[in-house]
Amino acid sequence: MIRRAVIDDAERIAEIHIFGWRSAYRGIVSDAYLFGKTSVAGRIAGVRKAIDEGLEETYVFEEDGILKAFMTIGNARNADKSDAFELWGLYVEPLFKGQGVGTQMVAFCEQCARERGFTEIILWVFKDNAKSRRFYEKMGYAPDGKEETIARFNAVQVRYCKKLPTSLVHKSSALSPQHSVLSTQHSALSTQHSALNPQHSALSTHLDAAHNSPILILVPFAHKKIAPPLLTTRGNDQRRDRAVVRIV
Repeated sequence: MIRRAVIDDAERIAEIHIFGWRSAYRGIVSDAYLFGKTSVAGRIAGVRKAIDEGLEETYVFEEDGILKAFMTIGNARNADKSDAFELWGLYVEPLFKGQGVGTQMVAFCEQCARERGFTEIILWVFKDNAKSRRFYEKMGYAPDGKEETIARFNAVQVRYCKKLPTSLVHKSSALSPQHSVLSTQHSALSTQHSALNPQHSALSTHLDAAHNSPILILVPFAHKKIAPPLLTTRGNDQRRDRAVVRIV
């Protein structure tokens, strides 16, 4: 289940964040930074503040009572992509990678973007982070040529973009009028069915009263098959009435 993060999630989010960084960025970011300048205890306060004050839009992936991943999304932060949506960050607990959690989170992000009318999503990934780059490329993202160097890490990050199909934007809203039309047609058919019930009852009564009289059946000329004589049953008396057939 993917849901909005709450204050009580702060400690677990901090754990995923720190261990996610150390697992994914070792060799890209120095050990001195990863193990000397980051800690779960220090990250908790920042997460709580962001959630409590609504500074970031963060979601968590929860399954069997365990938070397995989190991500932060929102409007793009780059001036040249002000009309795009952005996946600010996605981190999956290293022990739960390879189980489709990240894929579901990205799909959820794209759904949010479509519902808000966006047609493009961007994200940033370290240039040397080959695993993450392959993952996003598999999801349909591609580098757009934009690169930035993060001085404190002495590492380069590249920007990825993905165009969302415009036909899927507000798809649920587009279906609503069709649903209304179908509902109206269903109601109309129900009314016709109700109107036919009295006619059916009246016809049954008429046939029962006139079971001894010849029955006139009008058959359109185009139809080749004619129904067999009607079989009527009354008590222990069973007989076949004569059917008068007229071709029209």
